[in-house]
Amino acid sequence: MRSIYAMRTIMPLLTLLVSFFLFSAIFVQSAGAATRINNGVGSTATTTATSFTVTMPATPVNGNTLIAVISTRSTTANRVSGITQTGATWTRAGTASATNATGSTTEIWYAPNVSSAATLITINLTAATRAAAVVTQYSGVLTASPVDLTATSTGTSTTSATGTTGTTTQASELLIGGIGLVNSGYTLGTPTNSFTAVANRSSGSATAANNARVYFLEGSVATTGTYSSGGTVSTSSAWSGAIATFKNALINQATLTAIATPSTVAYGSTSALTTTGGSGSGTVTFSAGASTGCSVAGTTLSVTNASGTCSITATKAADASYNATTSAAATVTLTKTAQATVTVTAPASATYGQTGLSAVASGGSGTGAYAYDAGSSTACSVITATGALTISAAS
Repeated sequence: MRSIYAMRTIMPLLTLLVSFFLFSAIFVQSAGAATRINNGVGSTATTTATSFTVTMPATPVNGNTLIAVISTRSTTANRVSGITQTGATWTRAGTASATNATGSTTEIWYAPNVSSAATLITINLTAATRAAAVVTQYSGVLTASPVDLTATSTGTSTTSATGTTGTTTQASELLIGGIGLVNSGYTLGTPTNSFTAVANRSSGSATAANNARVYFLEGSVATTGTYSSGGTVSTSSAWSGAIATFKNALINQATLTAIATPSTVAYGSTSALTTTGGSGSGTVTFSAGASTGCSVAGTTLSVTNASGTCSITATKAADASYNATTSAAATVTLTKTAQATVTVTAPASATYGQTGLSAVASGGSGTGAYAYDAGSSTACSVITATGALTISAAS
């Protein structure tokens, strides 16, 4: 017998300018955080009134949000009946309306996504009273359903408070607080919990004890939590406080690209997964999706079937400033790998006409079938699928 052979078949941050204007301040914040643009103040004059006006220092920018904190010397809840302004629709911020029975109310109102808004704002009251307001313009506040949580508090003491919210539902939020006092001669000390006193205003009576005084407080957070502010009043007296949290409009990340190294992977080998692009601090995860030839564990891609398909995507989670993003699918090429050596054993000798002889293959890799071939042999033949031998001549 001459020879018998067997064969086997076998994937950068933006920087903002800091500028100061009359009644305004612009300051640097991280992407996705609201930015204060400017503010205006207004009040009733020397007598009580059923309305008064606030004039913004410049035309509000389309798409921005206006937020008002208003205090009155009333004992009646929801003393503000409405706010009118061309190009803006005003709404009370949930239940952000505090009423002290001894004569102080504080409310928070807002107008999101203004369009061609006028500078003149009219605040209407349900009855004649003394009142004062601070209105502040912000960019970067969510335009649809921006209010998250509100709280209120009242008291008679030197320790004023806005009330404490429940746990906010979004990490990146703008916090607006208001403290109303019952005397234009009284002052509020440094706001608690890292809030800033943006501005304050008093009504215009010549008798300080007749006036309402309002403080507009501002905070900014990047984590969910419960929030409050307040401050020390210069004289123990009645006060009212309110707080509303506003969701910031998160911005989109830079384009995220998924990379497999190497991008051509043989069965039994792995590829390391990385990304370029994206923004923020969100966690990156990888997925093989509907691929039939590969799987992903963490940042490692493994080939499970070299005849299958393989494409991967990367997702970078949202953080306090950026929305989540997912990359385009990256195709990984899968290739077969060389098998282990195939060994064939056959009878060492045979006689012409002898039957029941077979060649037996072993070794190799995978699930492919063995195929037998007698090659250039002249004294025998072999059945390809089974290895059965036929001795056709004597050597």
